[in-house]
Amino acid sequence: MDNQRFVLSENLRHLRERLPHLDVKLQPQVRQMISTAERELALFDASEQGASHPWGRDDEELQAARRRTLDWFHAEFGLSSTLASLIDPRPGLMIVDVNPIYAAATGVTPADIAGRPLFVAFPDGADDPQANGVANLYASLRRVAATGVAETMPVQRYDTREPDTGAWRARYWKIENSALVDDAGWLIYLLHRVAEVDSAS
Repeated sequence: MDNQRFVLSENLRHLRERLPHLDVKLQPQVRQMISTAERELALFDASEQGASHPWGRDDEELQAARRRTLDWFHAEFGLSSTLASLIDPRPGLMIVDVNPIYAAATGVTPADIAGRPLFVAFPDGADDPQANGVANLYASLRRVAATGVAETMPVQRYDTREPDTGAWRARYWKIENSALVDDAGWLIYLLHRVAEVDSAS
């Protein structure tokens, strides 16, 4: 696995180094290759490392803290107008739960995506060759997990599928990620809140 990550990282490094020296006509194609490489590396790291690596303790006390946090999430966001989801920061970045308004806005049901990896449930849109939602969101989640400091991302294009047709729809989101920790400071879950906006402007 280390070899695979090394290859992905080296490919990305070479592409970034070459970009400024290329003919202007070739640069869009290489930017698209960079976006693809960034996505592949983010997907690999999310699967292998999660947002918090190396992972800390995992005992009965932390399991109890997870149950309490899930109860808090339901009480806090169950009837909220804020689109919210709870993400397990361990390898895979599994979606623990989403509130009803988040499910409605993204065309899913909580039962459909609970327990699924975040970037499997919400991949980059196939209609945007330079899509960077996965890479940017993963980077934000890593920073929040490492620092414990909540982060509001710049407005991010992150396309979703239309539930009835499966067609991709361009959408823009204001995203806030924050760390939920227990009394001892151990990371329990990541709270992911979003609000749809009209455009990237």
